[in-house]
Amino acid sequence: MPTQRFLGVQWNLEQDQFTYEVYLPDKPFTRSGILSVAHSVYDPVGFAVVMGKHMIVDAPFQWDDPLPESVSICWSKWKD
Repeated sequence: MPTQRFLGVQWNLEQDQFTYEVYLPDKPFTRSGILSVAHSVYDPVGFAVVMGKHMIVDAPFQWDDPLPESVSICWSKWKD
């Protein structure tokens, strides 16, 4: 089955998965940088943005402080 476009994202009908074709800007690894990158993804359904925002909402650090290694691992997985 071919991939269909649905609300600006690609929908693989055979695997029933949504995929995104994005080019992420290079931003600093800070709370504000993650939020900027997460909101640069065109995602009208909200799947990708919610995951990006979830990583930083409860973070106990300032907006421009470097983030800890634990967040770095989650952030790398999200970007990939």
